[in-house]
Amino acid sequence: MVAKIDEKNQLAANKDYNPAQCKWVIDEHGNQLKVSVTKQVKRWWTTGVGGKINLVVHYGNKPV
Repeated sequence: MVAKIDEKNQLAANKDYNPAQCKWVIDEHGNQLKVSVTKQVKRWWTTGVGGKINLVVHYGNKPV
């Protein structure tokens, strides 16, 4: 969970932040290749009326 919070902090500081993860894919010749792909980071916050920040922490798909 600490790693996820660190990702959220980096996303809040830099809107263009896209972390990468490695994925194995098979090319057209049947060879396995390790490819770096960006993963989607969802925001845990929304901005409410008057600029108030609303924070909702999720564990999996459920809010804590």
